[in-house]
Amino acid sequence: MHSSDMSPLPPPVVRRNPLKAVLAWLLELNRPAPQRTEDELAAEVERNYRWNFAVNLLDGTWIMFGFSFISATTILPLFLSKLTTNPLAFGILAVMAQAGWFLPQLFTANFMERLARKKPVAVNLGLFLERVPVWIMVLAAMVAVTAPKLAIVLLLGAYAWHALGAGAVAGFAAPRPALPRRTSSPDRLSRGCGCAAARNQDQRVHPVE
Repeated sequence: MHSSDMSPLPPPVVRRNPLKAVLAWLLELNRPAPQRTEDELAAEVERNYRWNFAVNLLDGTWIMFGFSFISATTILPLFLSKLTTNPLAFGILAVMAQAGWFLPQLFTANFMERLARKKPVAVNLGLFLERVPVWIMVLAAMVAVTAPKLAIVLLLGAYAWHALGAGAVAGFAAPRPALPRRTSSPDRLSRGCGCAAARNQDQRVHPVE
């Protein structure tokens, strides 16, 4: 048989991992970041400063205000105490409050640091890893009276999801804190952080006396 009689082999089928495809879409990995000079960056920061200052201030204020309702040192232990006296549940909650934030950073910091775009990490990825599980905590409160065991599972599962997701999104690159650094000049950054911290102190909830 001559080689000319052989039919060409079909091209290999490349199967793309759907999880990687979704992650690339959320992080906008296929969207190249524009290259700008230092002068262009400074001009853009100045042009959008008022908007970015207001948005970052509101974001920081309402995030900390919302966190006060799911505090792992006051609100959630009090809620758990109405459902169970098992110390294991309280231990899991305490571990997730600390390890959930710090442990994932060991594995995600290198990847997050090298990303050209930080905003998709905080906005797109943060929506599913941090915000969505908070609504499951609300569901746990809704079923607490009729199904206390289910409420415990939902609460601990959702809080673990939220804490691990927050740690994974943060990394040591800290995309969310990196956004104010990129959108503010160094002499204005402390002003925004101070205003957000002052608002957080004014709005913090202290339900347990």
